[in-house]
Amino acid sequence: MLSLPAVRWPNTGGCWEYCHPASGKDLGSVRKTFPLPPLPDSAAPSDIGPTEESMQISVTFRQIEPSEALKNYVTERLKKFKRYLEGPLEAHVVLGLEKFRHLADVTINSNGRIIKGREENTDMYAAIDLVMDKIDMQLRRYREKLREVKGERSRGTAATAALEEEEEALPPIRRFQVEVPPLEVVDAVNLLNSRKQELLVFTDVNTGALSILYRRPDGSLALAEPVLS
Repeated sequence: MLSLPAVRWPNTGGCWEYCHPASGKDLGSVRKTFPLPPLPDSAAPSDIGPTEESMQISVTFRQIEPSEALKNYVTERLKKFKRYLEGPLEAHVVLGLEKFRHLADVTINSNGRIIKGREENTDMYAAIDLVMDKIDMQLRRYREKLREVKGERSRGTAATAALEEEEEALPPIRRFQVEVPPLEVVDAVNLLNSRKQELLVFTDVNTGALSILYRRPDGSLALAEPVLS
């Protein structure tokens, strides 16, 4: 039997094979296959961000031919707004032609909050970019406002907590009312000694001023005359 030399085929997909070149008779073939190596981690699907399920998008075309390319472009621009808003979103986009001007009208509903924008240009893609930039600016201001409100609430909560802690730290204070009789200083001294008190509040009949007579730790008396400032 005539024996022909084996010819090696190019390596494709991690396997190789030897076979005889074509001839008038089937001379048989020998094949050996190796398993493919595992895919590297980088080949795993990456995170593609928000999906259309989290943002319901409708695109309406008026006076122009519907375009899948325009719809995809609008969808990709809208999905970037998810980083500003929470919860499910609804977006309605109208693309149209009016007096040779391309119009892009966008309305976004985020938990009842409506964000709207409208722009026009001689080019439809430019009109879409303009209205998306306008809405992006609105959402940035909205996010900054939310941050300010949250900051004020946090500061208010902290101040209230500090005041409550301060009130809790104060010892209990007993409140009572006292009579303020009109007296001369001499009479006030005699009354303080007779009552065996440490303090007496009275009105000096000679000056009409409010006076406080009190006993000091060493047993001597002192007279204080408050002055309103």
